[in-house]
Amino acid sequence: INVSTQQTAFTLTLQGALDGLSWSPSSNAFVYSDNGKLIAYVLHGAPITFTKSANEQISPFWLPDGRILCLNLVQGTQTLSILAIQHTP
Repeated sequence: INVSTQQTAFTLTLQGALDGLSWSPSSNAFVYSDNGKLIAYVLHGAPITFTKSANEQISPFWLPDGRILCLNLVQGTQTLSILAIQHTP
């Protein structure tokens, strides 16, 4: 393994600020918050979608059981949410 050579595996184009990123337990995908909207980038497997939210969702963290923990921001108030993954057919 040559760790001195950098290779780009993929590039993310953000619409706003990156507000957190977390790898899935299987390392097949990661979730990130782009300007308060959760987005999943899947390397291998079925696409993942999230229910649309009027709230900002930031600081996602993928739990070992496959759910995602994130902060919801509503008018300056933060609440902690646990989201179940929805795979797109």
